[in-house]
Amino acid sequence: MTRSSLVKLITSSSQSNAVVHAAILMVAHWNPPIKSTSITKFIPQLSTLLQTRVAADETLLLLLRYAHAQANGTTAAVPIDTVIQPLIELCSISPDSTQRNTAFVTLSLLLRTLPPPARMAALAELLSPETDPFPQMRVAAVGLVKESVLEALSSTSAKGGGQSVGQVNAFASPQLLTQLGRYLLRTEPPDLFPHRVDTFDVNDFLDSSEPVRLAECLGLYYALLIRDVSNKARDQCRPSAL
Repeated sequence: MTRSSLVKLITSSSQSNAVVHAAILMVAHWNPPIKSTSITKFIPQLSTLLQTRVAADETLLLLLRYAHAQANGTTAAVPIDTVIQPLIELCSISPDSTQRNTAFVTLSLLLRTLPPPARMAALAELLSPETDPFPQMRVAAVGLVKESVLEALSSTSAKGGGQSVGQVNAFASPQLLTQLGRYLLRTEPPDLFPHRVDTFDVNDFLDSSEPVRLAECLGLYYALLIRDVSNKARDQCRPSAL
């Protein structure tokens, strides 16, 4: 059986899940590795494996190969919506720490394949307590925002800041705090710290994920203060956006 025939098996709508899963396992272990252009054809099928935790390590391997190829410009971008939520869950609840870390790295690299507006929308969902039920992911998402901001600022600086309005990276523009400021520049919940000190339970606060999240948020804002020397991201930010 050839690699091309395996890819046809994976993408065929007439095959059972068991056959598709077996074909993906074979593709993941094939030597030499399958081309990233072939992986783009069956990324939706990888979502099922992530959801069921079947062959999760092999699935992560294939997604990493795609992400690296996309970053190097050697393959075309494809929709990755179907694998984002399963990856978030794997990052958050997998009992294997190595697998959690690999899933998070995979998630980070896949998000970076998205254009800035789509990436910002995905990060807004990760940061929001309404849409993301995993507190640890809301903490980690702040770091993902910082990566995107520093990348955007570095790219803008390298180009001399001579970009037109249509070319401005959303992470190096007022859109950053307009869209994400409500999650990055206030506590969760907003009334976390009461007016009366004697009603504040310090132990409950320290036992939560909020202290770490706030520390990450402060680190992001410090990075902005240091790196955003042209005030690209902070310009025109309005308190109403918070």
